[in-house]
Amino acid sequence: MQLDWKAEKGCLVLVPQVRSIDFAVSDDFRQAAVARIEAGSATCVVIDLAAVEFIDSSAIGAFVALQKLVERRGGRFALADLHPHVDKIIQVVTLGTIFEIFPDCDEALASLTQA
Repeated sequence: MQLDWKAEKGCLVLVPQVRSIDFAVSDDFRQAAVARIEAGSATCVVIDLAAVEFIDSSAIGAFVALQKLVERRGGRFALADLHPHVDKIIQVVTLGTIFEIFPDCDEALASLTQA
């Protein structure tokens, strides 16, 4: 799976270029994201989900694993630009209380980089 990335304002922004993060790709997504996080020194990580229209429980598991990795490194983790279907899934399983969620990447970066 294609996972684009950029460094911005001291944060790592990961941008999955798939319409669905599900059982078929979630492990590849997690491995690629872990490799990118461990290769850098960013203090925060934002997953920009603008292209993603569907997630399942395996994607949620990958997000939780990434959040734990980032927090162990002393950083912050957020999801941004959720498609309405993805947002509904996150809200239904009450993950909005676990993840920091932002309407877009710019707001996530502004919040995560505040001193």
